[in-house]
Amino acid sequence: MKLRAQRQLTTSAILAVVATLAVAPAAGGVEPENIAATTAATQSDAIPTTVPLPHPVTIEDAVSLNETLGTATLGYRFEQAGIEGEVFPSKEYTVDQFVADFAEDFGTVPQIVGLVAESPRAASRARAEVSRVEQADPFTAPLPSTDGKLVARAQASGDNATPSTSPLARAATATKSAWAPGYTEVAGLVDGNQAIIATYNTWNGDRSPKMMPEGWGMEIDVAQYNNSIPGVARPTCENGYLNRFWAARTNSQNTGISSWAIFNATSELPHNLIGAYWDWNDASDPCTRQSMGIGIGFPKNLSSQGGQFTVQTVIRAPRGTLSSNPASGYHQAVYNDCATTFSTPSSWCMGLSTNKSFPLGSTNQSLLFMNQTKGVLPGCRAAAYPDPSQEGAPWLCALS
Repeated sequence: MKLRAQRQLTTSAILAVVATLAVAPAAGGVEPENIAATTAATQSDAIPTTVPLPHPVTIEDAVSLNETLGTATLGYRFEQAGIEGEVFPSKEYTVDQFVADFAEDFGTVPQIVGLVAESPRAASRARAEVSRVEQADPFTAPLPSTDGKLVARAQASGDNATPSTSPLARAATATKSAWAPGYTEVAGLVDGNQAIIATYNTWNGDRSPKMMPEGWGMEIDVAQYNNSIPGVARPTCENGYLNRFWAARTNSQNTGISSWAIFNATSELPHNLIGAYWDWNDASDPCTRQSMGIGIGFPKNLSSQGGQFTVQTVIRAPRGTLSSNPASGYHQAVYNDCATTFSTPSSWCMGLSTNKSFPLGSTNQSLLFMNQTKGVLPGCRAAAYPDPSQEGAPWLCALS
């Protein structure tokens, strides 16, 4: 997603759609109307909407439930201790592949809490159908373990003291955007037909997510660039533009990516406190720029380990047509407009208020951690503010 100060969407129109979602009727009620009004906010005339399940279930039970519904859904929402995200199975990325990758990343199995429908209208139908289906047994997933690579990475950072001369220690003394991580690693990795974009973010010293102003969330965005794509702004770009990058945002299920997840070490907070979401909304972004972002609606509620806050993200997407492309990355503060509509944080209502000024000043609203002139995907980079895009990312590169 573009920096919010440059955003061109009509705020009132988007918030009207979000308000419709917030007051969506219970099962059996009248379906939301005027769905076509969402076209300004989406590339496919649909806003993916989560249908909560009565209780958490295994992914096997969620798949079985999904197969009984008359309304097709795009994927599954998982939430458990320290982990939140979604998976969108397709012929390119199966449920079995996802379960294997989840175990490799987190050392546990996914706990499914909802189905992801393609639109509010579809969600209304699916919600009614789910209420009439006999439910599987409740399920609680085992805690993440160090058998998972991302969990082991977080544990290692908590166990090791940081030398005063390290990039992490130097970053701790910087004051710009003190709400943002001072040290970030980015890795673009190839896994068969999948592109993996992973980040490791940590705060130290005087930097802390607790310094984020009240009512503001944050997004962790890695953007790819292909300047040969004709057109000005999405979604009115040349056909096939979503595939003309190293990591694509299109597949056979039209869900854009295969899966995304966020891991907050030691966190056992529920979703309504952290509010993690995938940044679906790329309307008005340049045709030449492909954003891959994950947001946190309530960064002040992130957990710490030994006083150190750590957040890791991982996105799996189909491989695009390019073997590599330039890339940049930044952390961005976005106003939580979702709270005004009583909605949980999502791409469709975060950061849409153009009249909201960042309380700490516009120069502190974003922090670059990978410069387009140095960053490239696939590849690995580490950045300790104020020096974006240093060579190498010693931990995430090892994930390959």
